[in-house]
Amino acid sequence: MDSSPEKLTVHHFADAVRERPEFYIRGGWVSAASLALRVLEDIFRVSGRGVAFRVGPWMVVAAEADWIEQTRGRFSVEEALTRLTPAPFNSVNAQGVIHAFSQRLVTTTRGGEYYTVLGEPPQEDLVGEVGRSFPNWQRLLAFEIDPAYDQELAFLEEVRREQQSRR
Repeated sequence: MDSSPEKLTVHHFADAVRERPEFYIRGGWVSAASLALRVLEDIFRVSGRGVAFRVGPWMVVAAEADWIEQTRGRFSVEEALTRLTPAPFNSVNAQGVIHAFSQRLVTTTRGGEYYTVLGEPPQEDLVGEVGRSFPNWQRLLAFEIDPAYDQELAFLEEVRREQQSRR
């Protein structure tokens, strides 16, 4: 087990977020859509226009401005993606919250700065998809929520089981 301080910090903040999602996500409902909305709230506060959409298993959020660069403060981009960093609007940046619930997480800028934060990089052409539907994008963040934390997936599975039991 890696006991470096950085790994412990990431582990502890992620546990804290998972234990109390209502502190970080409106309503405390954990789903790909609620996490994307959390990022869009950050985008709208600092830079205006943003979009969110699905590409295969990925939820993609893109903005016309690099909101991560604008809000990361003294933290590196990697730190802003793997920790709860303060946001300029009395909150924490959404990408750290997403990190706690994701199994895959990547970000890139229009200039080609690319980070695979968690898991394997996508095989899907996320940049091409964003460019076709949102041509003025400057930063995109894409994530695949870990099914263990996806309340929407759990809810739909419960409904499916209930429907099957009625047959």
